[in-house]
Amino acid sequence: MSRYGPALLWLLVVLTLAAPGELVPRVWVADRGDGTYRNPIIHADYSDPDVVRVADDYYMTASSFTCAPGLPILHSKDLVNWELIGHALPRQVPEDVFAAPQHGKGCWAPAIRHHDGKFWIYYPDPDYGLYVVTARDPAGEWSRPVLVKAGRGLGDTDVNGPHQGAWVITQTGEHWFFHFQDKGPYGRVVHLEPMTWRPDGWPVMGADPDGDGTGEPVETFRKPDVGRRHPIAVPATSDEFDAPRLGLQWQWQANPRDEWLSLSAAPGTLRLFSRPAAAPGTIWSVPHLLLQKWPAPEFVVTTSLAFAPAVEGEAAGLVIFGRDYAWLGLQRTDTSLRLTLRRAVDADTGGVEQEVAGLAVRQPNVQLRVAIAAGGRCRFSYSMDGRTFTSIGGEFAARPGVWIGAKVGLFAIVPPGTARSGHADWAWFRVGPPANHPF
Repeated sequence: MSRYGPALLWLLVVLTLAAPGELVPRVWVADRGDGTYRNPIIHADYSDPDVVRVADDYYMTASSFTCAPGLPILHSKDLVNWELIGHALPRQVPEDVFAAPQHGKGCWAPAIRHHDGKFWIYYPDPDYGLYVVTARDPAGEWSRPVLVKAGRGLGDTDVNGPHQGAWVITQTGEHWFFHFQDKGPYGRVVHLEPMTWRPDGWPVMGADPDGDGTGEPVETFRKPDVGRRHPIAVPATSDEFDAPRLGLQWQWQANPRDEWLSLSAAPGTLRLFSRPAAAPGTIWSVPHLLLQKWPAPEFVVTTSLAFAPAVEGEAAGLVIFGRDYAWLGLQRTDTSLRLTLRRAVDADTGGVEQEVAGLAVRQPNVQLRVAIAAGGRCRFSYSMDGRTFTSIGGEFAARPGVWIGAKVGLFAIVPPGTARSGHADWAWFRVGPPANHPF
């Protein structure tokens, strides 16, 4: 094999491999297909990861803050290939408090363990104290949170850290360490490091090429020895909305309500019922934003919208969401529909939306797209015929949210205090690589 062989093999895996039922290639694959892996193993915002091994299976959880469902549960057979299999916290508690977005609050830095045939997750909420949830089946239903120790923490020191991580021993006796890397708008992504021990009993995480006993992160490394090979797996991103439930990748900004959506009103589509915004000119505090984590350094999202508004000012769109946010979508005016690209700067401190570009349209059906390039640079485009896309509004530089990375997703809103409302039907939501995608 030529010196380009492994790179070509890995590129082939990324661009062509799709799991059963997937219509688009995966945008980030850590497994290089040749017995090695690359970091980050998950290029998504699973911050403060903790991992436990149970026999030949590995389970991960991570911080989820105000997002619901919270406490994601991921599963792996080899520490490199991970799938999202559920959430331990369907609703945040206290439920009345988390009925509205509580940016930066909620579930911080959980710890997952297995004991006496049961999984246990302890997580701190800095405003209420230390909670615990349990389950026999980590992919099934978890117990309601129990407040083990009430207390309130004091976001009061100049020291940044120490940061969370997870030490795991494989069934073959190897030692590995998980940690996160803060990548700005991408959030805190997950790395896997080999772990060895110095003669004095001090652990070394990562590679130690000069032998001085100080580790450094690896970019690529051999995969952990877990006794056998396992297939490639990644957390889900795309959704065809053809299942009875939303894909596990979706989270709301607050505890969800049944009246926000339907997957049966128009079978094969996601219907979002337009709900009132919390304040005029901003969606920062809207609880019914349907969002998911960014999955790669570069990717493209395309979705198909059919809009049925009932009142002036009603809007539905595709959003890149953080402290600054931007959305492209349709809005009903007093006389027609308008395709509009709107941005808000410093939304977390009161910044409101401004229209960057827009035009009147006659049809309520449109495909919306956003392409994310390295560094979180975003460009929106649209298609009225499903074939030709037109760029709109120039570049938008994404910013993270409060303790979380930027997210991408969908919404449907009406102005505050509006009694009547319509809905938005989304035929699919597809996430693919920036080139060679089949959209």
